[in-house]
Amino acid sequence: MAFTAFEEAKIASYKDYRGHRPAPAGFEDFWKKALAELDTLLLDSELVPAPLQVPYAELYDLYFTSVGGARIHCQFGRPISEGQHPAIAMYHGYHCDCGEWFSKLPYLAQGYVVIAMDVRGQGGRSEDTTVANGYNIYGQVIRGVPDGPEKLFYRSVFLDDVACTRILAGMDCVDAQRIGVTGMSQGGAQAIVAASLDTRVKAAAVMCPFLSDYAGVYQRGCVGTAYGEFDNYFRFYDPCHETEDAFFETLGYIDIKNLAGRMRAKTLWFTGLSDTTCPPYSQFAVYNQIVSEKEMVLYPEMGHEYFPGQDDRILQFFGEAL
Repeated sequence: MAFTAFEEAKIASYKDYRGHRPAPAGFEDFWKKALAELDTLLLDSELVPAPLQVPYAELYDLYFTSVGGARIHCQFGRPISEGQHPAIAMYHGYHCDCGEWFSKLPYLAQGYVVIAMDVRGQGGRSEDTTVANGYNIYGQVIRGVPDGPEKLFYRSVFLDDVACTRILAGMDCVDAQRIGVTGMSQGGAQAIVAASLDTRVKAAAVMCPFLSDYAGVYQRGCVGTAYGEFDNYFRFYDPCHETEDAFFETLGYIDIKNLAGRMRAKTLWFTGLSDTTCPPYSQFAVYNQIVSEKEMVLYPEMGHEYFPGQDDRILQFFGEAL
């Protein structure tokens, strides 16, 4: 693809960017302890036949109990054909839900097992058991900050993400060596998390991921919808920025750029260079940490939106990678 000189300069400025501040000193131990908590859960899943059914697959509402005792809801589908199949975990955007079955049917028709999770406390049917002190006028990124990293809302969500890949890997109908993950925005971040914390994941297709480089997006003045809660925090609770360092240190535990170096999955990534919701530099901060095979597809005029051709390319990508 040919870029203008301005676009080339912008892309060049991102090539070595790895975020505004490093991971917290206790980051590795934090996630080791968190995964040990997940290890204690049975993750027994309950399957309830879905109202919609199709001739080539069985469709279910799947429920499991995750950290904090939260009951998590997913859509789950498996092909009717015998044997083990590749599988894909799908994650949705901020404040939404796992959507309609329609978007999963092409994968089921191609012989994939599919799980799509409702994020706790957002638009779907998953239960949110988060108990956290204030500072939550808008948004969920900072939920739990005053109580320390163990109480962060997204710590629980990230463990839910890993629970989905573990559930898939434990099913008789799934080939545990052929698991992929995908999502856009918040869902893209969750796909990265799942691939980072469960290195059995072999392929990841992500679009304009959220939840990255928190200090960087704040310092660069990105205070719109997605990250607007940072601005609100300082305006209403800490106008003199007395807690700024501790605030971003705590958020560092749920910054996906600090997890991405663990990934072993082949990665296909889509970014709009005009994205003002999850700015390109915040995405490159994550992408530049990935050491496994990877490819980024850039759309100069596009922002935080659907990218033409992405669905066909992702379907082909999983067909080759899994």
